[in-house]
Amino acid sequence: MEPYTVALTSCGRFDLLERTLGSLLPRLDGPLAEILIAEDSGDARVHDVVRQFGDAYGRIDVILNDPPLGQIKSIDRLYSRVGTEWIFHCEDDWEFFGDGFIEKSFAILEEFDHYSMVHLRDPAELTPHYFFPEAVASSGVRYRAVNPAVAPVFSGLSFNPGLRRMRDYRIVGPYAGLRFPSNEFQVAWSYRQLGYLLACLAEPAVRHIGNERHVRDQAKPPDFASTLSRSIRKRWFRLRRTLSPERDPIVQARRRMEQAGLSFPPSGDRGA
Repeated sequence: MEPYTVALTSCGRFDLLERTLGSLLPRLDGPLAEILIAEDSGDARVHDVVRQFGDAYGRIDVILNDPPLGQIKSIDRLYSRVGTEWIFHCEDDWEFFGDGFIEKSFAILEEFDHYSMVHLRDPAELTPHYFFPEAVASSGVRYRAVNPAVAPVFSGLSFNPGLRRMRDYRIVGPYAGLRFPSNEFQVAWSYRQLGYLLACLAEPAVRHIGNERHVRDQAKPPDFASTLSRSIRKRWFRLRRTLSPERDPIVQARRRMEQAGLSFPPSGDRGA
């Protein structure tokens, strides 16, 4: 295993953040380099939560977004602070119950370049047949591959907890530049267009605890005037991309992939 950074996004749900940190931090194995939290509510009470864990787990740095940036720009700002080549991405509404998932995820990602991340959830919580039912093994680690026929978009990446590479972020990111507006759907679709897929550990390690606590993306406009302005900018972005194909984010990402010596067919799974 190599050094990695925990990069966690949060937005004012401090009771859930406390549960997330309380279940995640004791289970982190390997050479953890840093823990970063991006708090997009602008609420400084996040520091009260973090102080509960600092003595036991070392320094936890908080990036307080005030004013809020929204999910995508918050992730971009968070990742700009990462100093390692590996990231364990997480959000503030997850409860971890399994152990050894960092080491197992490294084993898969170090063998297969075309996996963008390793999922940790129980497939039963997701869309039926989201992952192929047959588990395969990599370096003794059992996992399932995503079924792109069932998940044509969200087979490329997910913001669910999981280990991933900064290399792949640099190929596609910054995410806010993919389109206007950018969101998780657009990010996942972009990775899929480049041939990336997901893997999922055969033994689940995390459950979602924020189903009834959805937070409105702070970047989304709340009134008609803002919505209209956003719509105009979105159409201008699309027109500019049509008139100047070389500025298309996917075209640029493919160029960066070539420079990195990577090339994945857009269909099929080479790891399973």
